[in-house]
Amino acid sequence: MKTAKKPDNAPLTSASGATQTNNKPVDFEKRILLCVAGLSPQIVTETLYALAKWENPFIPTEIHIITTAEGANRIRLTLLENDPQEQHFYRLCDELGIDSKNILFNDGTIHQLSQKSASPLDDIRDIDDNETAADAITAIVRTLTADQQTAIHASIAGGRKTMGFFLGYAMSLFGRDQDRLSHVLVSPPFESNPEFYYPPKTPRVLRDRDNRPIHTSDAKITLADIPFVRLRGHLDDSILDKNTSYSDTVSRTQSNVNPPKLVLNCNNKIARCGNHSVSFRPNLFAFYLWLARRLLANNPGIHWSQDNNGEQYLEEYARIIGKNSANYEKIQEILERDGMNEDFVAQKTTKINTRMKQVLGNGPASPYLITQIAAISGTKYRLRGLALKKEQVEILEK
Repeated sequence: MKTAKKPDNAPLTSASGATQTNNKPVDFEKRILLCVAGLSPQIVTETLYALAKWENPFIPTEIHIITTAEGANRIRLTLLENDPQEQHFYRLCDELGIDSKNILFNDGTIHQLSQKSASPLDDIRDIDDNETAADAITAIVRTLTADQQTAIHASIAGGRKTMGFFLGYAMSLFGRDQDRLSHVLVSPPFESNPEFYYPPKTPRVLRDRDNRPIHTSDAKITLADIPFVRLRGHLDDSILDKNTSYSDTVSRTQSNVNPPKLVLNCNNKIARCGNHSVSFRPNLFAFYLWLARRLLANNPGIHWSQDNNGEQYLEEYARIIGKNSANYEKIQEILERDGMNEDFVAQKTTKINTRMKQVLGNGPASPYLITQIAAISGTKYRLRGLALKKEQVEILEK
């Protein structure tokens, strides 16, 4: 456990600060604090205060808030209003010695949730509102994480519980190594106190819900780092690039992280990879089928220098296209003349792997690619084949 430096008037603890030294998000020039907020705009200043007090302070260059219509109004009036008594964001920056002009935080970074009819969403009350919030949070996180030059610190402390859940899940889907997730905790009776935004440098007396006096020097803020699984490497390009819904994104990601399963249909020349279908030209399908059949026969992998490669490949090709085909005769002539040389194997491998990546995406295609799987004993050469297990491969004959 790493404990943040404590100001004299307001002890600050960290439930887990270890990740602050990993991947160094503080070194990124563009640093984003991303929060969900409901009716308590204090969550923004409390989180910013806590981040600034860490041993490796994370001072954002941008603050983005996802909130409802009422939440957006409260943020504007209590954090950004020109009234000196209400501009708590600017006052906090002054006390922390931060130039607020270096932090982009305005109407443009307040992301107000809207209903499907485009009217402002005041609260999350039913299934439709919940779906709207999920899709919006997913889209915002997808957009912000698209820039690899940024580091994001996301706080799930504010808003409805479902908003915090969706933000945390979206970070798990799209988050990078440099991104962090946390929850800020404020000691009672300061938690949810409408007068408390952060422990001020000059302590003051506030009133709790029962109108009892409380002193801000007793306030404690805990910033709990939340480790999360990063699934970005399992997402295909269409999920990363397109504005897919939350439910569709989760469904497609689940199919990508399931154990790989390859089904080769000899009738339609389609490789079924998990829940996705990849079609091939007959000569490429036959090559891929040949490697899969060798795997099932406990003889995985090939090398272009091996004997009988050409004959074995032609047998598979004949099953797919027939020996009377002009295309079959063309490839037969090439193999009889040149043999299955290194270029032949390399070209087939490249075309098949490129097709897999085009359809599945780079990450999801990985288990199904033709790759180097084992060294040939006594040589510097390696066999090419499928790295799948036998039980993960099925061939449907004609």
